[in-house]
Amino acid sequence: MEKAGCQLNSSSYNTIINAYAKVGDVKSAERWLKTMHDNGYEANVRSYSAVIDACAKAGQYAEAEEVYKRMLNDGVAPTIVTLTSLSKAHARSGNWQRVESIMNEFHIHGLKMNEYFLCNLLCAYANAKPQPEAERAANALRKAVQLGLKPDEHVNTAFVRAVGHEWAQSIMQELGLSCSLPAQRVKAQVQSSRPQQQRTNYYQSRNLRSL
Repeated sequence: MEKAGCQLNSSSYNTIINAYAKVGDVKSAERWLKTMHDNGYEANVRSYSAVIDACAKAGQYAEAEEVYKRMLNDGVAPTIVTLTSLSKAHARSGNWQRVESIMNEFHIHGLKMNEYFLCNLLCAYANAKPQPEAERAANALRKAVQLGLKPDEHVNTAFVRAVGHEWAQSIMQELGLSCSLPAQRVKAQVQSSRPQQQRTNYYQSRNLRSL
């Protein structure tokens, strides 16, 4: 674009970076972020968040962390969008420890959790190895509801995957929530993420009344 005589500004760079981020093209998004720096423009939180989101979509959590560190070193404070995107890659790999540590950064930066981040947190618990972190998922949903969050269908799906359909319904009733997710859809998603028998044996082995 610049070779064609088009003068780019910060807004232009952000638009380009965001376009590559949306399709998960990490290399191109990072290349334009570097070009932005090289041409004397300061990247803002939108620039960094877009690249982090691209990394997350590609499952490149190490790269996402690197961009996040660079952003903090440049004195740019994250937003809820930044932290939600950063948690996305870790959630897919079941790294609930890192997602929890990202959640702790909300207080540092004066941010509040939203339903998108809650969904990532529950997904991290559901994808944990060698077995889902059901107790943590249950406690996380309880705390979120106490904070005023209203679980949507995506949150419900992640929660059911983490604790199992029967226990999910019990906890949602306890919290005065409606589990509107069809059982058939939940069952299909659970089966696609982990063998059903393995999950069933795990849930049956838990002493759920102790929670």
